[in-house]
Formats: sequence, structure tokens, C-alpha cells
Amino acid sequence: MIEDFRRLRRRRADVTIQVLDCMTQQPIGLVADISEVGMMVTASHRMTPDGLYQCEIRFFKASEIDRNIHVGAHELWSETNPQSGQAEVGFRFIDISPADRAWLRAWVNEPGSRYT
Repeated sequence: MIEDFRRLRRRRADVTIQVLDCMTQQPIGLVADISEVGMMVTASHRMTPDGLYQCEIRFFKASEIDRNIHVGAHELWSETNPQSGQAEVGFRFIDISPADRAWLRAWVNEPGSRYT
């Protein structure tokens, strides 16, 4: 099942995409890549292994918030980047509205996007 998720396009973040924990109102980090079913985040701190999160994903354009998406996310994995020392965290979306999923799918597949 996870292998099916991994086949979807994952767009590299070419704009600032900030992730907030809705429960604590604290930043989690910045999106490194994202698909309609999950994301990899460069986190400011370690996450709870196998944790569940309510996240607000903020897409910025020209220093302004362009779009907010709210998702329920499950932490699948976490590792420390040996070069930066920062945590890299993989999340799977377990709750996202159909409208937000459709917008995210269109954004991921925009012409000229870069993929991982």
C-alpha cells in the first residue's frame, strides 16, 4: 500500500511551504517535497514516532500566504540529515478535504514543476 503512495509525483518545494501543528500552534518545519497523499518536512525538532498530527500547511507566494490547507497527518519515519543535523520527517495524510486534495493535486502537477 505504501508503495502505491510512493508512485505519485512528489513536487519539490520551490516556494516556502510552512507546516504548523494546529494543536500547539507551533511550527513543525518546512516542506521539502509534497504530493496529494503526503509530505517530507525538514523539521525544527524531532517528532513523536508514529504520531498523529493536525497540521496547517501554509503556501507562501511573494512573502504572503497564498493558500492554507488543513490535514490530519501520520508520522511514518524520521531521520537526521548528516549534513545539516536537522530532522527530516515523512508524513502520510490521513485526513484532507476533497477540495484541498484537488487543489494540491493541481499544484503538484503544474507545468514547470520539479519532482523528487
